[in-house]
Amino acid sequence: MAVREAWQTCPPLLPQAPFGMNPVSEQKVLASCNVIVEVIVHRSMKPIEVRELFDYLIETRSRFLEKCREIGWAEFTKNRGATWDSMLAIFLHILDNEEGWWQIALKGGSLSETPDRKPGDYANFDQLSQDNSRVGALTRSRLDNLTEADLTRSVDFRAQDRLTRSFERIVMHAFVDELAHVGELVCLLWQLDVEPPFIDWLDYRVS
Repeated sequence: MAVREAWQTCPPLLPQAPFGMNPVSEQKVLASCNVIVEVIVHRSMKPIEVRELFDYLIETRSRFLEKCREIGWAEFTKNRGATWDSMLAIFLHILDNEEGWWQIALKGGSLSETPDRKPGDYANFDQLSQDNSRVGALTRSRLDNLTEADLTRSVDFRAQDRLTRSFERIVMHAFVDELAHVGELVCLLWQLDVEPPFIDWLDYRVS
């Protein structure tokens, strides 16, 4: 099955595929998401695979945060008309997304009870870095106890409506949403003539 066709068969909890962008960018997105499509469409994931995907995100976040120090806090907090206005706000949404969806996967409940960080609560990169490290450590502690039985169990939660989804689908939604916003940060850095700290999945931890 082609990756584009596979994506179109993915569950509706996942965001719409970004087709319609230029061919080079589309190819990069498809290559990066190939592993996601494979495991969702063809088989259930294993805990070690979930761990590797989120380790990738945690490392990627840290590299982006260090790169953004180069542009300064004023540029980082400037409203750029993006999905969450500034790069800071996008980064906070990424942290909310990871911490919040894991909370939902583990405990159910409502999205209204998950973290909702505000840009005004952060004054500098050091403060943001501390929060980023805390979220990464929390995710890894949750992954340490993850079992195959966890991934297949159903979770009841409330978004706009009450939903029931598998634990696996919820955490994969968190991964895809976060990855999409990392791509947004890539574009915003390009607009500033700053080379993003790419971590290609094809080269990630390849010996």
